[in-house]
Amino acid sequence: MEEEQAGLPEELRAELRALLAARGLTRLTAVQLRSLRPVLQGCDLSVCAPTGSGKTLAYALPLAHAHAAAEAAISLLVLLPTRELAAQVHGVLAWLAPAVGATTLLCAGGSPLAPQEEALRPAAPAVHWVVGTPGRLRDLAARGLLRLGSLRCRVLDEADRLVDEGLQEDVRALLRLCPPPSQALWLSATWSSELARQLQAHDEAAGRPPSRRRVHVSVAGQGGLRGGVGGAVQHLALLCPSEQQAGTAAGAIKLLLAEAGGGGGAALVFCTTRDSADATSLELQRLGLRCAVLHGALPQAERNAALELLRAGGVDALAATDVAARGLDCAGVELVVHCGLPTGGGEAYAHRAGRAGRPGCRVAGVSLLLYCPDEAALLTELQRTSHTALLRITQLAELSSAPQPAGLAAPTRTPAQQQAAFRASNALLAGARLASMQADLASLGVGRKAAAGGGRRRKV
Repeated sequence: MEEEQAGLPEELRAELRALLAARGLTRLTAVQLRSLRPVLQGCDLSVCAPTGSGKTLAYALPLAHAHAAAEAAISLLVLLPTRELAAQVHGVLAWLAPAVGATTLLCAGGSPLAPQEEALRPAAPAVHWVVGTPGRLRDLAARGLLRLGSLRCRVLDEADRLVDEGLQEDVRALLRLCPPPSQALWLSATWSSELARQLQAHDEAAGRPPSRRRVHVSVAGQGGLRGGVGGAVQHLALLCPSEQQAGTAAGAIKLLLAEAGGGGGAALVFCTTRDSADATSLELQRLGLRCAVLHGALPQAERNAALELLRAGGVDALAATDVAARGLDCAGVELVVHCGLPTGGGEAYAHRAGRAGRPGCRVAGVSLLLYCPDEAALLTELQRTSHTALLRITQLAELSSAPQPAGLAAPTRTPAQQQAAFRASNALLAGARLASMQADLASLGVGRKAAAGGGRRRKV
């Protein structure tokens, strides 16, 4: 990743610089520096930068500078693909807004509609910046409440998801309501020729003049790789049958907690379906871990509560679907476990892995991919499309002994401590596998309980 530049740019309003300094932010990251002037100059912008590189502030800072409360109308619209991301980005903008006299509004599904409607009525105090998800925003526009005639800038954050089939119709409908001269910013951790084609198609549909200037900012990830994962993350892969993956994930998390000495650290365990996330959460709890679950079928209040537990250190792990893979900032996540190859390929892997070792995390992150024997041949393609090299390991103990990312200090444990870690992690893994095997045998009517006439036991 490119070096950050010391000091805050003088181009930013003094009020914003003071706000950043009060939070201990005394410099901008590479993507923030490279995006600042094009945004301030009113250029359209497309950004490809790794997860954890600071993309939200890359547009929030210059837009806050340029969009102070100068008029009683919506001047800024930010689109996000999920409710959790919308809430997170709204939090950043709501933090910046008072410094420039602006007001913000979050419009996302899963929250009551009435307060959002009231805030947008003509009689209500002016709203200057609106952040939301496409479905809810389109609904408000259809009711005649979301009026974008004075819009000066629209932002598509996690743009590759926003142009997916499931969201594309709502996004296109909203962009047709935006004045063609308004500034357009597109941001994503991964960039493809398809996304570039979609960007051009959206511009044409919106009637944007071909002569309008667009600046593209691309920031390399770890090791100089384009896009993908930023920050310090070890990428490891471990062969593990699917029926053993929950137990192996538990062993990895317990090893993490043992090394942390109870001093924090948490894990995200990604599952491919909602049912498997529920089952994995229950299995992790059965194996002695504090675990919550997060997926799209849960009520929004439960989804919010699960994220708050993770951020506050109230759980050891969060079992989740890819609803947690995009942009969510949980500084305490040190380990990401993938139970099987992600269905979205390399891009999905990069987004998931980027949840570990984010700014504010006390150690380097670890991304552990558990793959089945029949998935081994797919690893090469996954590495190519995620622009990431995965080190294949054979036992959990290698979580600690794997080479560190460039620029990080080597482990400081003594040989005796290293051997103890090997023994402890192998014991955890063996115990988890034994428990899984015993449960399978019991479900088939084999074992002490069945022999004693206890009947069959249902596998959790």
